[in-house]
Amino acid sequence: MKKLTTKPFTRRTLAYLLILAFYTSWGYAVEEDELLTLIRICNFGKLSLKIMN
Repeated sequence: MKKLTTKPFTRRTLAYLLILAFYTSWGYAVEEDELLTLIRICNFGKLSLKIMN
């Protein structure tokens, strides 16, 4: 039987935790512009990770 190696914190989960931290620090009334810029930053981060790998 294979031993499953699971990473508790992958890059994706860390990114989601970071987004959640920003989201809760701004409060739940986040404006759409801020959400859009956050999404753009995340997409740029994904692209740069792809380039680095």
